[in-house]
Amino acid sequence: MFKLNKLGFSTLEAIASVVIISLVLVAAVTITINLRNQTIATEKRFEAVEAGTRIRTNISTNADYDLVKAWLDLTPGEEVTFNVNSCDEMLFNCSVIFNVLVNDTVYDEEITIVFPQTDDSIEYKIIHYQILIVYYNSRDVLIEGMIYDTYA
Repeated sequence: MFKLNKLGFSTLEAIASVVIISLVLVAAVTITINLRNQTIATEKRFEAVEAGTRIRTNISTNADYDLVKAWLDLTPGEEVTFNVNSCDEMLFNCSVIFNVLVNDTVYDEEITIVFPQTDDSIEYKIIHYQILIVYYNSRDVLIEGMIYDTYA
């Protein structure tokens, strides 16, 4: 057995150890950033669901079936969409719908409300609507609701 009388690390060993440590640190930072982003996205999703639930409750309790039906009949068979800029105060209390505050975040520009018109809506006298909320880096949540015809 031949033994070299060298002490310490060679240059190649030092470079290899620096590369390995750098890879480990880069991986750790990447994982930490991804976990942070996912945590923020999950928190924002909970907020968006809370905002959407409040909006759905406000629409379902305050919207008049006959007024909304007449409004939808202006564009028969077509999907009707509105947002904070195109909200009609005659049909909805827009300030209640689009100024929902959840954890110091006002949800207004992120909200789009869609009224798809289906055959079931006409047959069962139900107006379906969908609330689309974009909450974090173009992630979105969709909440559905209905307005019923109240039989007097």
